[in-house]
Amino acid sequence: GTLDARARFVPETSTRRFRLALSDIGSLFFTPPLLKRFQVAASRIQAEFVQLSDNLLDDLARGTLDLAIGNLPSLHTHTRNELLFQERYVCLLAQDHPCADRIIDIDTFTRSRHVMVTSPSSGHALIDGVLAERGLQRNVVALVPQFSVLPSLVEDSDLVVLLPSRVAQLYASQRRLKVAELPVPIPGFDVRMHWHARQENSPAHKWLRGG
Repeated sequence: GTLDARARFVPETSTRRFRLALSDIGSLFFTPPLLKRFQVAASRIQAEFVQLSDNLLDDLARGTLDLAIGNLPSLHTHTRNELLFQERYVCLLAQDHPCADRIIDIDTFTRSRHVMVTSPSSGHALIDGVLAERGLQRNVVALVPQFSVLPSLVEDSDLVVLLPSRVAQLYASQRRLKVAELPVPIPGFDVRMHWHARQENSPAHKWLRGG
């Protein structure tokens, strides 16, 4: 770490490869602006995006991973980390959905036909846990493994999906979709970037983190 802190880093000429771990929904939100930043300021740098795994701590410690980004509370006490933003869940539905022009109430929400993402990072377990505490259960009619298929499924249908607000707004700006608030309060969550202590003073890593 000391040697790396003394190494000079020139982003304009560097050919370094940065490796970042993200969920699939995190990739949707973070990858485009990161690649745009690299294109403008460091066009020869390589970026490798990988899925979150159970080996994040080991990969960060070994230096095979530069950053882990997401809602990863299990890493908080083991890494250096920085809060990027706080996030919350919302509903995403078609613009011509029967509920698109009104506030969704509890009964309508539970009766609606829901798509559920089965990815471990989807947060749906948290949502359904909150509903279960109220004696409520969603009408889940489809389960899919990834977020990327959701816009085409929801558009021109009566389906509803729950998503973090930033990704839902991104989808709504690209397709005939609309964002609606949840009828029940669901705890929000922090999105943080995590790195190993040895990278704290690395010029290259500080540049990557935006410092």
